[in-house]
Amino acid sequence: MGEGWNEVNLGRKRMDESVRRAMRRWPDVPDVTDHLGLDLRGRWLLHGKPIEHTRTIAFINRHYHASDDGRWWFQNGPQRVQVQLAYTPWIYRWGPENAFQTHTGLHASNPKTAWLDEHGRLLVETEHGIGLVDDRDLPNLAERIEEDAAPADQCNGTHGILDVGGQHLPIQAIRSADVPGRFGFVTGQAPTLA
Repeated sequence: MGEGWNEVNLGRKRMDESVRRAMRRWPDVPDVTDHLGLDLRGRWLLHGKPIEHTRTIAFINRHYHASDDGRWWFQNGPQRVQVQLAYTPWIYRWGPENAFQTHTGLHASNPKTAWLDEHGRLLVETEHGIGLVDDRDLPNLAERIEEDAAPADQCNGTHGILDVGGQHLPIQAIRSADVPGRFGFVTGQAPTLA
């Protein structure tokens, strides 16, 4: 499985028992690379094409994890499938209950920070980690942004305040190239479908 592996850091409560059994039965299966990707809207891609089968998507969502070195992967039975990220490991969607949710369906109840990159993409950090906000949700969130009185520098200062459920997050500037290093993840050579 790889150094430091144990069932606890694989999200034991979310992992199917059949997957845990397969991992115990075949512990040294090599990783798969260059097959699975996550695009800018939170869609899983297989060889660059969106996966559309609902049960397959749900299975991948339940078995999506990160290793200690910041690489993201999906546990497919005894085999890890490395995920190539288009940008961030999470894509956040703004739900009807006025809260963020990850592309895998996890509720994000604790937004911590908000960022705006040089391409105008909004990112938020929650208890799950850093994620890009799905661009289709930006019109709804625009109503929740209050202008900041201070002028914003392209890479310093703030770009307003994001009100999410009574929490007021200053929107800070960040360069997209700095996001993986600042938040400790590895993207790989990812697809960029949107």
